[in-house]
This record gives sequence, C-alpha cells and structure tokens, in this order.
Amino acid sequence: SAEQTRPLCNYAEHSVEKLNETAKSINRKCDEIKTQVEAFVNSYFEAIEVHRNTLLQQVHRARESKVEMILEQQMSLEKRAQDASMAIQFTQELTEMTSDVEILSFLKILLQRFEYCQQFKAPIDPKISDSLHFLPKIRAPSTKSQNDIPMFGIITMQTVEPSLCTLQWDGFSQLRLHKKVELTVISRDADGVSLCHGGLEIKVKLKYKEQSIKLLPTDVHDNRDGRMPGYNDGCGHGHAGHPGRRHWSCCGNVLENSECNVANKLLNPST
Repeated sequence: SAEQTRPLCNYAEHSVEKLNETAKSINRKCDEIKTQVEAFVNSYFEAIEVHRNTLLQQVHRARESKVEMILEQQMSLEKRAQDASMAIQFTQELTEMTSDVEILSFLKILLQRFEYCQQFKAPIDPKISDSLHFLPKIRAPSTKSQNDIPMFGIITMQTVEPSLCTLQWDGFSQLRLHKKVELTVISRDADGVSLCHGGLEIKVKLKYKEQSIKLLPTDVHDNRDGRMPGYNDGCGHGHAGHPGRRHWSCCGNVLENSECNVANKLLNPST
C-alpha cells in the first residue's frame, strides 16, 4: 500500500511545482501586460494632449486671421472716410474764405482729389464670416506625436452652402437600365470653395420622371478626400509646397490619415 501511495505523493509534488511555475508565469505575464497597458495609456494621454494643443493652436490662428482681416478693413474704411472728409472740408473752407479766382486755381487739384475718393466703390457691409466649428466626429490627420493612435475632432471655418453645391454630370453619360452609376456631389461653402473635410450627412432622393412617388435606390459614400480641383491655394495657411488641392495636413499630404510633419515641427520645434 505504501508503494502504491508513493507515486501519488510524487505526482502531487510535481503538480505543485507545475502550479507554482504556472503562477510565476501568470504573474510575469500580468506584469508585462500591466506595463503595456500603462505605456499605451501614457501614449494615449500624450496623443490627446498633442491633439488638444493642435486644436487650440488652430483656434488661436483662426482668431488671429479673423481679427487681422477686420483690422485691415477698418483701417481701409477709416482712411477712405478721412480722405473724403478732408477733401470736403477743404472745399467748404475754400468756397467760404476765398474768391472765385482762387477757387478756380485750385479746381484741378480738387477734381483730382474727388476722383481719387470716388474711385472706390461705396462701402458695403464687411464680408467677414464668423464661421468656426469643431467637428468631434471627424478623424484628425495623424502626426508622429500621436503614436499612430487615432484622434477625432477637427477645427474648420467652413460651413456648407447647399445652394452652391454642385453635381458632376459625367456619370449620366454612362446611364444604363438596371445598372449602377456613380455621381459626385461637390460640397461648397458660402464662398463657393470646396469643403476641405468630409463628414457631411447628405440625403438624396431620385424619382422617376413619370412616377413622382416611386424612388430609385441610392447609396451615399463620403470620399473624405478634401479635394479642391482647379486651385493652387485656398487651404488658408499660405504655406509653400501646396499640392494643388485641398488636403488634410499643412505639409501637403492628401491622404485622410497622412502624417503631418509641419504640424509636428510646430508643436515640437526641437525635433
């Protein structure tokens, strides 16, 4: 009986050793995973902080550009008003205090001054939009500082203007019965400029000409390419190396999730 029991003791001791090794392995694995989680969360916090600084920097630049435009228009209008006022005041003083002969001697100068003042169109309401939006659901361009962690939320000064949106008609030449055809809607803002971001909710209804109730099935897909055909500027940053179309980052990359080296340098000038 003792001999029969001995293997059981050996088996139990061996099992205990295996369990101890398993426990050590589990502890090591948990420590490794814990380290990975902490590293990831730290990277995530760093990426969020970088993204936060980028967004706030864009808001600051938008504020500066808007204020600069307002100041330029104010200075221009004030100068025009001052020039016109001085010309009128001089003319009034001249007519009140001098003779007709003296007035005639200044006539050419006065006419030139009035022509200069009148060459500007009548002042109109300043066309400076206060449009500024935060779009939290739009994926932001990637940067090195984000450690390949996807960030969402962009700043844009554009607002879609439905009446200026256009439909590219090329697909109509390929219309066939019971065949799919692709048409492209170009979304534009109030200035007629193509939007530099996607994420718009576009609703489409296609009806039969003879049957206004019956609708054709449609599927809307967002290209999210921010393209801007036919232009070599317009991104609002005025930087060199513009790719000739709307793009997702200041360094000129046109892919939605491309890395923006310029933005990275702005936030990390020492790198």
